[in-house]
Amino acid sequence: MFTSAVVLVGCLLASSTTISFADHADDVVNTLNKRFNEGHPTDDLSQAGVLMHQWDNLGAEDYDESWRPYTAQECSNASAHANCQYADRISCLLINNQVRSPGDGRIPLYTYTRGGTIEDPDNTQVTCSYSEDGGTMDRGNAGCGCHHGDDECESLGDNNSCALEGPVADLSVCWWGPNDLQKMMDNQKSVYNEVVISSSTYLENLPQSIEAFFFIANGSLGETETRTQYGTFKAAYPDAEAPLLVLDYEAKESPFFKATDHQMYTTPKPTTTANSPTGSASSTAASVTTQSGGDDESSTTTTVGNNDNGQAGTSSDAHSTVHHEVIVLVSALLGTLLFVNF
Repeated sequence: MFTSAVVLVGCLLASSTTISFADHADDVVNTLNKRFNEGHPTDDLSQAGVLMHQWDNLGAEDYDESWRPYTAQECSNASAHANCQYADRISCLLINNQVRSPGDGRIPLYTYTRGGTIEDPDNTQVTCSYSEDGGTMDRGNAGCGCHHGDDECESLGDNNSCALEGPVADLSVCWWGPNDLQKMMDNQKSVYNEVVISSSTYLENLPQSIEAFFFIANGSLGETETRTQYGTFKAAYPDAEAPLLVLDYEAKESPFFKATDHQMYTTPKPTTTANSPTGSASSTAASVTTQSGGDDESSTTTTVGNNDNGQAGTSSDAHSTVHHEVIVLVSALLGTLLFVNF
């Protein structure tokens, strides 16, 4: 009798854990969408919008664990780790519903194909910010200083800060301090901004530094990459509650929704049009433009597949809800059967 009771309690606890994680994911989605919808220029990071980091393989991070920068100990052997000169900073961007790209109305992002992490504002330390891409890989002082080789900037001692007296002609490419987030946002136009955060604070607060992982809706390659990164994160922090989400950059509001447990988007194979006189293959894939993030503001076009489930946040939620209900039901039945047998 005691054994059967233990088994039943174990099944119920497993069911409770599953439901709890699902409820937490719903709460995170609601929190992020509210933060995005109501975000506005302010010095309060939690009220300004959603802070996120998108992967680009340019920072001081392991490709298998792009969700964290290298530690100081890892970079003590710099020959074994790439880009350790950037290990003192993490470049992020801040999004809200008040800033949209001109013409297409998209949410301005660093890239429209790759995923990343959403940072928890309560566990994040902003060091500086730029009203557009600040070209921080070419800047000293942990990304909050003069461009390398800019003797005039360095000689004046203003470190290219927007807030100090100095010959800063363009407010979009000078940096604002950690207490001037509102001024940065007031000067932002219709392009993505850059918010630099402290990597040491980020590492100290892991896994709480990460509020969620996300990938772009309809981006099959980005989804695969993000699911892999999410797997290494969960392996390192099994008890972490950060959920896996999807970002729809064309949504008019509330752009985040829960990802399902399985691959959601696939790139369709080219199809041959029967009426084509040449019999050539015509692809049903869609193209999206990805900004390089560099000073030259060049762009490249990446092809990603269309999918009928593309922007269907409600479909993914329904799938996830049914999945968890099935787990709960099976666990309860299993516990009951074991109880009867014993």
